[in-house]
Amino acid sequence: MNKSQILTQLDNINFPLKEIFFDFFHNHYSRFYFVGGFVRDILLNREIKDIDVVAEGIEYRDFAKKLNKFLKGTAVDFKDNIRIVKNDVTVDISKLRGETIGEDLNRRDFTINNLAIHFNDGIIGDPSDIERKVIRMVYENSFIDDPLRILRGFRFMSELGFGIEHDTLEKIFLEKDLLISIPSERVNKELNHLFLCQNCYKTLKLMKDLAVLYIIFPELKGLDGLSGGKNHLEDAIEHSLSVTKITHKLSENYQTDQDRLSIIIASLLHDVGKGDERYKETFGKFVGHELVSEKFTEKILKRLSYPNKMIKEISTIVKKHGVIRQYAINGVTDATLYKFVYENYKILNKLIDISIADARSKGRDNLEFYKTIDKVIEYSKKLDFSKKYLISGDDLLSMGYKKDARLGEVLGEIHFKLVSGIIRNRDEAIKYARMKMG
Repeated sequence: MNKSQILTQLDNINFPLKEIFFDFFHNHYSRFYFVGGFVRDILLNREIKDIDVVAEGIEYRDFAKKLNKFLKGTAVDFKDNIRIVKNDVTVDISKLRGETIGEDLNRRDFTINNLAIHFNDGIIGDPSDIERKVIRMVYENSFIDDPLRILRGFRFMSELGFGIEHDTLEKIFLEKDLLISIPSERVNKELNHLFLCQNCYKTLKLMKDLAVLYIIFPELKGLDGLSGGKNHLEDAIEHSLSVTKITHKLSENYQTDQDRLSIIIASLLHDVGKGDERYKETFGKFVGHELVSEKFTEKILKRLSYPNKMIKEISTIVKKHGVIRQYAINGVTDATLYKFVYENYKILNKLIDISIADARSKGRDNLEFYKTIDKVIEYSKKLDFSKKYLISGDDLLSMGYKKDARLGEVLGEIHFKLVSGIIRNRDEAIKYARMKMG
């Protein structure tokens, strides 16, 4: 795509705040450039959500103040950039890396991002790697200057579906240990983006092949080459990736990104405990691995700075990922199944999906398994959680219960029976509570 084509394309694209930028350029300050992801997304005809800008010949904070007189947005000062939010559009004005736009672009991470667009001059840089769908480092010491770029390369692969160029892959492999030095909060952000994007599975596979995955999740290294058990078709790490691939697809209709992240991360880590030392001499038998995996998952996610609530949910999914399958194999009473559905109602869809993915990846999603899944769904539809509010802890205290563990135990029992229809109303609940007092 040549310079005149870019200018024509920019003229024809109605990106957010364009008229304000255009007026500012012609009447107030012309030495600014659109850069980075904004340019990449224009060339790929993607929706523009964020606008990245740098300016020559002016200190970036002064430029941001000047620009914001016209944008009239909310400005926030970060290290080396000012963020202006206007009508749900984010404009990032960054410090120029060097003295000129050329110096700035030559210090960026990948060639798909070392591009700029100027209203008069069109594109600056070579967009051919975007056309080739190739992720290529800009310069030799790119990852030494910022090791997070290693993970960002994989994130772009997951997001854009681009391949990583050979020399860049080789450099990543040689310098992957640099990732250890990166603060967990920065790793967390890139990981989440990678997990949510369309090409997550393919990306994780490549990260595994280059051992980058084991820098971020060293606990998963124990699964590499490990037989997952007699019913597994792949080694333990490939099985974990296969389950992740399936749940990634199943989660596309989830309501929130956090819900999607929970099931995707739980899938990746669901068998992580199998790599523990205790199973080295058990020859493919991993009794209790769910509990070990739960503890490993808690440790991993704390290290990666995930919120406590999310850690709790993902760890619980990991601990219980095999319960439905075991019900299908061994049978289950109605009372036990009702109790399981009640206790896990908030994460039930995730437990169903990880069970399906786990069984499907082993070729064990048979008729009996799906009958059990149908029964779980059927029972969940019969529960009426509004009935929990028919009786409270205060009611039990007024009857003479003490404020201790016993009160919580009895209240939980009553709530379950109310929700599942065993106790039908408040009068029966009070009667049952008095009976439990003895």
